[in-house]
Amino acid sequence: MPASLLTDIDIARAFVCPHWPYWERFGDPALKREKDEASSHDLFEHLWMERELISKLAPEALWIEGANADERATRTLDAMRLGVEAIAHPALVSARGLGTPSLLLRTEGSSSFGSWAYAPIDIRRALTLRKDEVFRLSFYGELLRDIQGVYPTSLRVMNRDGETFQADAEAYADEYRDFMVKLERTIAGDCPLPVYRKGCEDTSPWGKACKALAAERDDIALLFSVTQKQLQSLRSQGIETVHQMADVDPIQLDGAAPGLTLRSLLRLQRQARSLIDQSVLVRDPWFEPAHTTDVFFDIESHPGTDQDYLYGFLVRSQNNEATWHAINTLDGSSEADLWQAFLSFIETLPPDYRVYHYGEYEYTRITTLAARYQTVNNPWLLQFLDRLVDVKELVRESLVLPLFFYSLKTVGSFFGYHWRESIRHGRDSVREYETWLTDQRPEIAARLISYNEDDVRGTAHIVDWARQWAMTEAVYTAPYPWTPESGTLNDV
Repeated sequence: MPASLLTDIDIARAFVCPHWPYWERFGDPALKREKDEASSHDLFEHLWMERELISKLAPEALWIEGANADERATRTLDAMRLGVEAIAHPALVSARGLGTPSLLLRTEGSSSFGSWAYAPIDIRRALTLRKDEVFRLSFYGELLRDIQGVYPTSLRVMNRDGETFQADAEAYADEYRDFMVKLERTIAGDCPLPVYRKGCEDTSPWGKACKALAAERDDIALLFSVTQKQLQSLRSQGIETVHQMADVDPIQLDGAAPGLTLRSLLRLQRQARSLIDQSVLVRDPWFEPAHTTDVFFDIESHPGTDQDYLYGFLVRSQNNEATWHAINTLDGSSEADLWQAFLSFIETLPPDYRVYHYGEYEYTRITTLAARYQTVNNPWLLQFLDRLVDVKELVRESLVLPLFFYSLKTVGSFFGYHWRESIRHGRDSVREYETWLTDQRPEIAARLISYNEDDVRGTAHIVDWARQWAMTEAVYTAPYPWTPESGTLNDV
């Protein structure tokens, strides 16, 4: 297959980072991160899940084996001509491109093959139908129309629980077409305008290339939390660089284009000036003194099974006496046991406490499990939820930092906290947990607990930093009165 051929993988990658398909064809290999063990594990897990679900849905399916796409496409076409009931792991090729849905099912109707046609089913981990799946299925539909002469009667996704969802391609038709036109230009060699977001850095192996492109141009894509709509609007107004954003008149631009409100323009301007000056701005002091009891909290979950397996708590009194608690299933207990232990634990907390966590995930998981185990009206739980404080939201609203991302590890490292464990990201923690599921060595469990404890203590460190340095409006410039971890800024 020629490198210029558009594939369903290109569609998936472009949703993560619009440059990913471009870099794969035209990027400098020196800027590409080597494929890590986690990526290989992800692929293995997906293929295993796919095979398991197909064996249940269509046990007599004909499997199209082989690594060569041309050979698989030929075998797929032969099977379609024969009217095989189910074709697993097919390869669909036309002048439009290459697509590899999980399964093709024979349907009633008329096609170029005879009195039958085929419709695709794609198997993915996600519990809900996402836009990228709709686009990928739309692409399969077009390939099938090219091959069999008719558009399939259904476009379906099956999730890890075996639930199927029908994609409404018509509802996204215009957006899909615009997306595909841009993607076709990209793989032909038209480099997209710079973006630099978490998907570029965390998921794509080309994060360095995206960052280098944006930095070379001093592009506004470097600004934390700038949206795609705002990027387009700012560029339409001639604002393309960080320095231009720093010098803009927000009042004049207010309402000039979609997404450009006075509030958002002031925020982006402050972020631009922070990057240029490497300054820290405390614009709205936000932390009250310590409560009688401060609780710092972090959850570890396994997305593949939608199960929580570790709740970490650091409970600290006003005299700085602190105790660490890890409630977990790493002793072989169930999630239901974990939840009951959590409810029993929060009953023991002193009357006056606040719970600090970083990001909305903890609130989301607690409410999810409360519904799952029918405890939404538990009075201790309601009190706990009422006392949750999202530190990330407070950081976003009150501080302006010379950072590209405001993740826990980026912010915590900038304020001087050092993560001890070799596990550096949530995805690595998930892989380590999956290793533990098959090899329940105590040292693996210990690493998982230690990683969680680091995240909890990192959150506490940010709160303590704020109580020391962010109690009043201030501007800090390098050298800062605290010591950031060397080499971790914007890289964690």
